[in-house]
Amino acid sequence: MAFGMSKRSWTRVAKNVSIIAGILFLMMVIAPTHHDRTPIFSEDGKFQVTSPEMVKHFKMSKWKMPPHELLDVKAFYDYIENPPSSCGAYAYLGGRACHEIEDHMVCLDPSLGLDHDNCLVYSFGASSKSFEKAMTNLGCNVYMFDPASHRADHRRSDRSWLYRIRLAGNDSAALPGDKVMTLDEVLYAFGHRSRQLDFLLLDLDGEEWPALRRMMSTRVLDDVRQLGVQTVLDVEELAPRQRLERLRQLYQVLVGLEHSGLRLVSSRRQVEQVSCHGLPELGDERKVCSMYELVFVRR
Repeated sequence: MAFGMSKRSWTRVAKNVSIIAGILFLMMVIAPTHHDRTPIFSEDGKFQVTSPEMVKHFKMSKWKMPPHELLDVKAFYDYIENPPSSCGAYAYLGGRACHEIEDHMVCLDPSLGLDHDNCLVYSFGASSKSFEKAMTNLGCNVYMFDPASHRADHRRSDRSWLYRIRLAGNDSAALPGDKVMTLDEVLYAFGHRSRQLDFLLLDLDGEEWPALRRMMSTRVLDDVRQLGVQTVLDVEELAPRQRLERLRQLYQVLVGLEHSGLRLVSSRRQVEQVSCHGLPELGDERKVCSMYELVFVRR
Protein backbone atom coordinates (compact mmCIF):
# COMPACT_ATOMS: atom_id res chain seq x y z
CA MET A 1 0.00 0.00 0.00
CA ALA A 2 1.26 3.50 -0.91
CA PHE A 3 2.99 5.48 1.86
CA GLY A 4 3.18 2.29 3.92
CA MET A 5 -0.49 2.56 5.02
CA SER A 6 -2.82 -0.42 5.12
CA LYS A 7 -6.30 -0.45 3.65
CA ARG A 8 -7.70 -0.34 7.21
CA SER A 9 -5.66 2.81 7.96
CA TRP A 10 -6.92 4.53 4.82
CA THR A 11 -10.48 3.63 5.77
CA ARG A 12 -9.98 5.14 9.24
CA VAL A 13 -8.55 8.37 7.73
CA ALA A 14 -11.42 8.67 5.28
CA LYS A 15 -13.92 8.17 8.11
CA ASN A 16 -12.29 10.87 10.24
CA VAL A 17 -12.28 13.31 7.31
CA SER A 18 -15.98 12.64 6.76
CA ILE A 19 -16.73 13.32 10.44
CA ILE A 20 -14.78 16.60 10.41
CA ALA A 21 -16.51 17.70 7.20
CA GLY A 22 -19.88 16.90 8.76
CA ILE A 23 -19.12 18.94 11.87
CA LEU A 24 -18.02 21.94 9.80
CA PHE A 25 -21.19 21.70 7.74
CA LEU A 26 -23.38 21.66 10.85
CA MET A 27 -21.54 24.68 12.24
CA MET A 28 -22.28 26.59 9.06
CA VAL A 29 -25.95 25.62 9.18
CA ILE A 30 -26.87 26.14 12.83
CA ALA A 31 -24.54 29.02 13.72
CA PRO A 32 -24.48 31.48 10.81
CA THR A 33 -22.63 34.74 11.29
CA HIS A 34 -24.35 38.09 10.85
CA HIS A 35 -22.80 38.30 7.38
CA ASP A 36 -24.93 35.32 6.30
CA ARG A 37 -28.19 37.00 7.17
CA THR A 38 -30.72 38.74 4.97
CA PRO A 39 -30.74 42.53 5.41
CA ILE A 40 -33.41 43.62 7.92
CA PHE A 41 -34.77 46.23 5.53
CA SER A 42 -34.83 45.66 1.79
CA GLU A 43 -33.88 48.44 -0.63
CA ASP A 44 -37.56 49.40 -0.97
CA GLY A 45 -37.89 49.72 2.82
CA LYS A 46 -39.74 46.43 3.43
CA PHE A 47 -39.27 45.05 6.96
CA GLN A 48 -38.17 41.40 6.69
CA VAL A 49 -37.10 40.17 10.11
CA THR A 50 -39.39 37.14 9.92
CA SER A 51 -37.12 35.22 7.56
CA PRO A 52 -36.47 31.59 8.61
CA GLU A 53 -32.72 32.19 9.01
CA MET A 54 -33.43 34.98 11.52
CA VAL A 55 -35.73 32.78 13.59
CA LYS A 56 -33.13 29.99 13.54
CA HIS A 57 -30.39 32.38 14.70
CA PHE A 58 -32.39 33.60 17.69
CA LYS A 59 -33.33 30.06 18.73
CA MET A 60 -29.71 28.91 18.60
CA SER A 61 -28.35 31.95 20.46
CA LYS A 62 -31.01 31.68 23.22
CA TRP A 63 -31.55 35.40 22.81
CA LYS A 64 -35.10 36.50 23.49
CA MET A 65 -36.49 37.82 20.24
CA PRO A 66 -38.19 41.23 20.59
CA PRO A 67 -41.75 41.30 19.22
CA HIS A 68 -41.94 42.29 15.57
CA GLU A 69 -44.95 44.55 15.89
CA LEU A 70 -45.72 47.37 18.31
CA LEU A 71 -49.21 46.98 19.74
CA ASP A 72 -49.51 50.10 21.86
CA VAL A 73 -47.65 53.18 23.13
CA LYS A 74 -46.86 51.57 26.48
CA ALA A 75 -45.02 48.70 24.77
CA PHE A 76 -42.70 51.18 23.04
CA TYR A 77 -41.59 52.87 26.26
CA ASP A 78 -41.41 49.52 28.08
CA TYR A 79 -38.92 48.40 25.44
CA ILE A 80 -36.61 51.42 25.36
CA GLU A 81 -36.64 51.92 29.15
CA ASN A 82 -35.99 48.24 29.96
CA PRO A 83 -33.18 46.95 27.71
CA PRO A 84 -33.43 43.17 27.14
CA SER A 85 -29.63 42.72 27.40
CA SER A 86 -26.91 44.24 29.58
CA CYS A 87 -23.29 45.39 29.61
CA GLY A 88 -20.80 44.42 32.30
CA ALA A 89 -18.97 47.76 32.44
CA TYR A 90 -20.44 51.15 31.55
CA ALA A 91 -18.67 54.50 31.35
CA TYR A 92 -19.93 58.03 30.85
CA LEU A 93 -17.28 59.75 28.77
CA GLY A 94 -16.97 63.52 28.58
CA GLY A 95 -19.59 65.80 30.09
CA ARG A 96 -19.37 67.50 33.47
CA ALA A 97 -15.99 66.01 34.31
CA CYS A 98 -14.69 68.05 31.38
CA HIS A 99 -16.87 71.13 31.97
CA GLU A 100 -19.47 70.20 29.35
CA ILE A 101 -23.11 69.20 29.78
CA GLU A 102 -23.14 66.44 27.20
CA ASP A 103 -21.47 63.10 27.88
CA HIS A 104 -22.06 59.78 26.16
CA MET A 105 -22.58 56.30 27.46
CA VAL A 106 -20.15 53.60 26.31
CA CYS A 107 -19.93 49.87 27.06
CA LEU A 108 -16.37 48.87 28.01
CA ASP A 109 -16.84 45.10 28.14
CA PRO A 110 -13.45 43.53 27.27
CA SER A 111 -15.12 41.39 24.59
CA LEU A 112 -15.82 44.55 22.57
CA GLY A 113 -12.15 45.55 22.52
CA LEU A 114 -12.88 49.27 22.53
CA ASP A 115 -9.66 50.03 24.37
CA HIS A 116 -7.38 48.49 21.75
CA ASP A 117 -4.89 50.82 20.14
CA ASN A 118 -6.06 52.33 16.86
CA CYS A 119 -9.75 51.61 17.44
CA LEU A 120 -12.10 53.51 15.13
CA VAL A 121 -14.90 55.87 16.22
CA TYR A 122 -17.41 57.79 14.07
CA SER A 123 -19.75 60.43 15.48
CA PHE A 124 -22.52 62.05 13.41
CA GLY A 125 -24.26 65.13 14.76
CA ALA A 126 -22.88 64.91 18.31
CA SER A 127 -19.85 67.19 18.59
CA SER A 128 -18.84 66.98 22.26
CA LYS A 129 -15.15 67.84 22.46
CA SER A 130 -14.81 66.13 25.83
CA PHE A 131 -16.22 62.86 24.47
CA GLU A 132 -13.86 63.12 21.53
CA LYS A 133 -10.89 63.62 23.87
CA ALA A 134 -11.95 60.71 26.10
CA MET A 135 -12.10 58.36 23.12
CA THR A 136 -8.69 59.47 21.83
CA ASN A 137 -7.29 58.84 25.32
CA LEU A 138 -8.46 55.23 24.93
CA GLY A 139 -6.29 55.04 21.81
CA CYS A 140 -9.06 55.54 19.26
CA ASN A 141 -9.03 57.50 16.03
CA VAL A 142 -12.12 59.71 16.16
CA TYR A 143 -13.93 61.16 13.16
CA MET A 144 -16.54 63.81 14.01
CA PHE A 145 -19.13 64.77 11.37
CA ASP A 146 -21.06 67.96 12.07
CA PRO A 147 -22.63 69.95 9.19
CA ALA A 148 -23.40 72.81 11.60
CA SER A 149 -19.73 73.44 12.34
CA HIS A 150 -18.58 76.98 11.60
CA ARG A 151 -15.08 75.78 10.67
CA ALA A 152 -13.97 74.03 7.51
CA ASP A 153 -12.83 70.39 7.57
CA HIS A 154 -9.72 70.10 9.72
CA ARG A 155 -7.62 67.88 11.94
CA ARG A 156 -8.29 68.63 15.61
CA SER A 157 -5.55 66.52 17.22
CA ASP A 158 -3.20 63.65 16.47
CA ARG A 159 -6.14 61.24 16.59
CA SER A 160 -9.25 63.30 15.77
CA TRP A 161 -10.78 65.04 12.74
CA LEU A 162 -13.88 67.15 12.06
CA TYR A 163 -15.77 67.20 8.76
CA ARG A 164 -18.86 69.13 7.69
CA ILE A 165 -20.76 66.11 6.39
CA ARG A 166 -24.46 65.41 6.88
CA LEU A 167 -25.55 61.78 7.14
CA ALA A 168 -27.87 60.91 4.25
CA GLY A 169 -31.34 60.07 5.48
CA ASN A 170 -34.20 62.14 4.21
CA ASP A 171 -32.31 63.96 1.45
CA SER A 172 -35.02 66.63 1.22
CA ALA A 173 -33.86 67.84 4.65
CA ALA A 174 -30.43 68.77 3.32
CA LEU A 175 -29.64 72.48 3.19
CA PRO A 176 -28.08 74.21 0.16
CA GLY A 177 -24.34 73.61 0.18
CA ASP A 178 -24.56 70.56 2.47
CA LYS A 179 -22.22 67.66 1.77
CA VAL A 180 -24.60 64.71 2.16
CA MET A 181 -23.21 61.16 2.22
CA THR A 182 -24.33 57.69 3.30
CA LEU A 183 -22.32 55.88 5.96
CA ASP A 184 -21.04 53.48 3.32
CA GLU A 185 -19.82 56.39 1.20
CA VAL A 186 -18.06 57.96 4.19
CA LEU A 187 -16.33 54.70 5.08
CA TYR A 188 -15.17 54.31 1.49
CA ALA A 189 -13.98 57.93 1.26
CA PHE A 190 -11.76 57.56 4.33
CA GLY A 191 -10.46 54.10 3.44
CA HIS A 192 -12.34 52.38 6.28
CA ARG A 193 -14.73 50.17 4.32
CA SER A 194 -12.84 47.00 5.27
CA ARG A 195 -12.26 48.15 8.87
CA GLN A 196 -14.21 47.25 11.99
CA LEU A 197 -16.06 50.33 13.28
CA ASP A 198 -15.67 50.04 17.05
CA PHE A 199 -18.11 52.77 18.05
CA LEU A 200 -20.69 54.61 15.94
CA LEU A 201 -22.54 57.51 17.56
CA LEU A 202 -25.67 58.89 15.87
CA ASP A 203 -27.64 61.93 16.95
CA LEU A 204 -30.95 61.33 15.15
CA ASP A 205 -33.75 63.84 14.88
CA GLY A 206 -36.97 63.23 12.99
CA GLU A 207 -35.42 63.80 9.56
CA GLU A 208 -32.43 61.48 10.08
CA TRP A 209 -34.14 58.29 11.21
CA PRO A 210 -34.33 57.05 7.59
CA ALA A 211 -30.53 57.01 7.58
CA LEU A 212 -30.54 54.18 10.12
CA ARG A 213 -33.08 52.24 8.08
CA ARG A 214 -30.89 52.71 5.00
CA MET A 215 -27.84 51.36 6.87
CA MET A 216 -29.71 48.14 7.60
CA SER A 217 -30.83 47.76 3.99
CA THR A 218 -27.19 47.86 2.81
CA ARG A 219 -25.80 45.86 5.79
CA VAL A 220 -23.14 48.49 6.38
CA LEU A 221 -23.73 47.97 10.12
CA ASP A 222 -22.41 44.40 9.95
CA ASP A 223 -18.95 45.57 11.04
CA VAL A 224 -20.15 47.97 13.76
CA ARG A 225 -19.31 46.62 17.22
CA GLN A 226 -21.11 49.27 19.27
CA LEU A 227 -23.80 51.79 18.38
CA GLY A 228 -24.91 54.80 20.39
CA VAL A 229 -28.20 56.40 19.30
CA GLN A 230 -29.53 59.67 20.64
CA THR A 231 -33.25 59.62 19.92
CA VAL A 232 -35.59 62.58 19.55
CA LEU A 233 -39.21 61.41 19.83
CA ASP A 234 -41.39 64.57 20.09
CA VAL A 235 -44.72 62.74 20.08
CA GLU A 236 -46.48 64.38 23.02
CA GLU A 237 -48.31 66.92 20.82
CA LEU A 238 -49.63 64.31 18.40
CA ALA A 239 -53.13 62.82 18.47
CA PRO A 240 -53.22 59.28 19.96
CA ARG A 241 -53.53 57.52 16.60
CA GLN A 242 -50.74 59.59 15.05
CA ARG A 243 -48.54 59.04 18.12
CA LEU A 244 -48.92 55.27 17.91
CA GLU A 245 -48.13 55.27 14.20
CA ARG A 246 -45.05 57.43 14.72
CA LEU A 247 -43.74 55.24 17.54
CA ARG A 248 -44.50 52.11 15.50
CA GLN A 249 -42.20 53.39 12.73
CA LEU A 250 -39.39 54.16 15.19
CA TYR A 251 -39.84 50.82 16.98
CA GLN A 252 -39.52 49.00 13.67
CA VAL A 253 -36.08 50.57 13.17
CA LEU A 254 -34.91 49.90 16.74
CA VAL A 255 -36.06 46.29 16.80
CA GLY A 256 -34.50 45.93 13.36
CA LEU A 257 -31.15 46.69 14.98
CA GLU A 258 -31.76 43.89 17.48
CA HIS A 259 -32.61 41.45 14.72
CA SER A 260 -29.47 42.42 12.80
CA GLY A 261 -27.30 41.38 15.75
CA LEU A 262 -27.00 44.61 17.76
CA ARG A 263 -28.46 44.17 21.25
CA LEU A 264 -29.92 47.03 23.24
CA VAL A 265 -27.94 47.02 26.51
CA SER A 266 -28.53 50.48 27.94
CA SER A 267 -31.03 53.32 27.91
CA ARG A 268 -30.75 56.71 29.55
CA ARG A 269 -33.23 59.56 29.72
CA GLN A 270 -31.79 62.89 28.60
CA VAL A 271 -33.53 64.76 31.41
CA GLU A 272 -30.94 67.54 31.52
CA GLN A 273 -31.73 68.55 27.96
CA VAL A 274 -35.50 68.08 27.77
CA SER A 275 -38.48 67.89 30.10
CA CYS A 276 -40.38 64.69 30.76
CA HIS A 277 -44.16 64.46 30.54
CA GLY A 278 -47.15 62.19 30.85
CA LEU A 279 -49.17 60.63 28.04
CA PRO A 280 -52.86 59.66 28.21
CA GLU A 281 -52.02 56.08 27.15
CA LEU A 282 -49.67 55.62 30.14
CA GLY A 283 -51.89 56.76 33.00
CA ASP A 284 -51.30 59.45 35.56
CA GLU A 285 -48.27 57.97 37.33
CA ARG A 286 -45.78 57.40 34.54
CA LYS A 287 -43.75 60.10 32.81
CA VAL A 288 -41.58 59.62 29.74
CA CYS A 289 -39.09 61.87 27.93
CA SER A 290 -38.74 63.09 24.36
CA MET A 291 -35.00 62.22 24.28
CA TYR A 292 -33.20 58.99 25.15
CA GLU A 293 -29.67 57.76 24.62
CA LEU A 294 -29.58 54.10 23.64
CA VAL A 295 -26.54 51.83 23.39
CA PHE A 296 -26.47 48.67 21.25
CA VAL A 297 -23.58 46.20 21.16
CA ARG A 298 -22.79 43.32 18.85
CA ARG A 299 -22.13 40.10 20.74
